[in-house]
Amino acid sequence: MNVHILMQSPRKSELMRRAFDEMGCNARLSTSVKTTLSEFKRRKVDLLVVDEVIGGNVAYPLIFAAEYHNTGLATVMLCDQPISLRDNPFSVVGSLISVLNARTDAEDVATIALYHRATRAVGKFEAA
Repeated sequence: MNVHILMQSPRKSELMRRAFDEMGCNARLSTSVKTTLSEFKRRKVDLLVVDEVIGGNVAYPLIFAAEYHNTGLATVMLCDQPISLRDNPFSVVGSLISVLNARTDAEDVATIALYHRATRAVGKFEAA
C-alpha cells in the first residue's frame, strides 16, 4: 500500500513514515504542498496522512486534489483538537476515514488507518 504523509513537524513525519514502513507499507514524506501535489500526479497513493492545517491553511484543498488524482484514496486527518472541529469533516471530505488527535502515537495512527482502510469504515470518528 502506498502511503503519503504531509505533516508540519519533520520529526513526527519521520516517525509516521517508520511506523507505516514497519507495517509493510511503502510510505513517503513530503515537505511542502507543492511536492505533495506533484507526488499525486506521479504515483498512485492509497492512503494520505495529513495535518488538518498545513502552512497556515486548512488541508481540504490538498485532500481534494489527492482525491482527484487517486480514486479509492483513503485519508486520515490529524488535528490538534478534533473535538473542536466546526464542520463535520466526514461530510466535506469523501475520502476521510478517520480524524485523530495530532498527539496520537505514530504506531497507533498506522494501526487505526490500516484497519479503517481495509474495512473502508468511512464516517467513524476516532478519539485517541
